[in-house]
Amino acid sequence: MGSTAGAGVVGALIALSLHSCIVTEEHREAGEDPVIRSSQAARMWEVVADGVVIGSVVLFESKADSFFSVRNEWHQDVGMIDSMGRAWAFEPHEEEAKWLGSGSIATGAGQILEAAGEVVIREVGLKGQLPVGDGA
Repeated sequence: MGSTAGAGVVGALIALSLHSCIVTEEHREAGEDPVIRSSQAARMWEVVADGVVIGSVVLFESKADSFFSVRNEWHQDVGMIDSMGRAWAFEPHEEEAKWLGSGSIATGAGQILEAAGEVVIREVGLKGQLPVGDGA
């Protein structure tokens, strides 16, 4: 009789554990299609700190707005400055950029590129300066 009572307890425990496992799924309809904006490189500057070129800034313009792409010496996008002078640095493996502050383009580029000294920007031509695919 002890084995029947033990089997009943085990059966009850199994029934309780199966009953407590609930999976909920949520389905949503996709919202509006994302807005795709096309912009073209318009101007470019070298970023110079203590006499050494440490990166570049490229102005991209579209009909709706403009922004400045800040690039390191290997032409990798490392941050951006919006048309109001707000600077953000892109952080590896992070979804959101880190806000650094507001100010001039030279100040924002220096913050993004982590320049140690005084930063100066000098305009350069677009031809031959941008990697392939940047609209130049």
